[in-house]
Amino acid sequence: MDWAEGEEIVTPPDEPTDRELIRKIVAAGGRKYTAGNIDRRKYQRLVALSRLTEASVNISDVVYEATEAGKAAALPDD
Repeated sequence: MDWAEGEEIVTPPDEPTDRELIRKIVAAGGRKYTAGNIDRRKYQRLVALSRLTEASVNISDVVYEATEAGKAAALPDD
């Protein structure tokens, strides 16, 4: 689908922002295990931003781990 110029892409209200998600992962020890056939796009965005690394555990499970950049991004604003 092509977006019209000036059209804004809005995250659904139940989806955390990238910053909220990385903060949640860091607060929980810096790792997130995902199992099964789930939508991993929210984690993939953070991988693309170098906030997380990913490692496949098996064909359906992935472990994400916060990078140093991810941990820094999770720090509260001053």
